[in-house]
Amino acid sequence: MVYRELLQDSFERLPAVLRRLHAPEGSACARGVATVRRQNRWLAALIGFPNAGENIRVDLEVTATRDGQTWVRRFGGQVMRSKQRCEGGLLVEDMGPVRLRFRATAGGNGLVLASERAALWWLPLPVKVRASERGDGWGWTFEVEVSGVGWYGGTMELLP
Repeated sequence: MVYRELLQDSFERLPAVLRRLHAPEGSACARGVATVRRQNRWLAALIGFPNAGENIRVDLEVTATRDGQTWVRRFGGQVMRSKQRCEGGLLVEDMGPVRLRFRATAGGNGLVLASERAALWWLPLPVKVRASERGDGWGWTFEVEVSGVGWYGGTMELLP
């Protein structure tokens, strides 16, 4: 379980909805809406950042795998796939040729991920990523900011 290993004792401080999302037995699914803003269209397209827009339907599936988790995010018709694992106390997320390494912190209202390194293949990328989630009941709000690329945020609800 990636996030249990990553956050250790602080995992239990997360809101229940985020614990269910980040430690699925099999898989967890959610649906919501997001707003996406792009700053650099070329770089956004290169790394697979979602297309800009308002009230975009978002579908999410998180599946536990033998060596981590697979995340599939659908922003309208655009699909973003990534694989996540814990390595050396950091969350490692591979999205095609892009690899991100995050430091994670958890508290009573949510989770914050702050990138420590980013690379395209083996080339370092001069970007920082900050992602946050705040949970309540069956849902949560989220924001993801990629420096020099763009921002997206919205609300999600865990599906039964």
